[in-house]
Amino acid sequence: MPRPLPPGLYERLVSRGLDRELRELDPERFDVHKERPVPSELPRLLAGYVHRELLRVLESQGGDPEAARRLALCQQILQELTRATPDLTEDDHLAEPASLLTAVVPKRDLARPTPTRPTIPLGSGDLLVNARGEPSLARTLASIGVPWVAGRSRPRARRPDLARWLSCV
Repeated sequence: MPRPLPPGLYERLVSRGLDRELRELDPERFDVHKERPVPSELPRLLAGYVHRELLRVLESQGGDPEAARRLALCQQILQELTRATPDLTEDDHLAEPASLLTAVVPKRDLARPTPTRPTIPLGSGDLLVNARGEPSLARTLASIGVPWVAGRSRPRARRPDLARWLSCV
C-alpha cells in the first residue's frame, strides 16, 4: 500500500493511481492544485516519467540472467517508437547482446595510451561531496588528466568565491 502523499509543492505528472489518491484526499483538509503542462515542457516531463517507470521495471527484473529479458523489453519499446516516427530507424535499436562503448583510440599512437576512465561513469550526474568512501572531485578530475589537478599549477581566480572553491579541490 502506498504511503499517503505528503503536503507540499510538486511538479509531477498525474498518473491514474496518483489521480485516485488525490480524489481520496479530504477536501476539508487539502486543496489540490493541478494545471496543464506547458506545451514546450511536455516532452521532457513525459520522457522523465517513462524513464522512471522503465527503470523501475528493469531494476526489478533481477541480475545477469535477466539481461536478455531487459534488452528484449527495450527493443519492444524502440520498435513501437520506430513505428510512431520516421525519425527513428532500425539503426537506432540496440545491438545484441548489449554492449557499452568505452573508448575509441588509434592503434599506432604510442604517445596516447587508452584514456584512464574516471571513477564516476561519464553519463552520471552524481554529486561529489568529498565524503569518506565516496569519489572525490580532485581524484576524479586527476584521473581524467585535468592538468592543474594532476600535480601542475592551479589556475588563479579573480573572484574570491571561485578561489575558495578551487582551493577545496
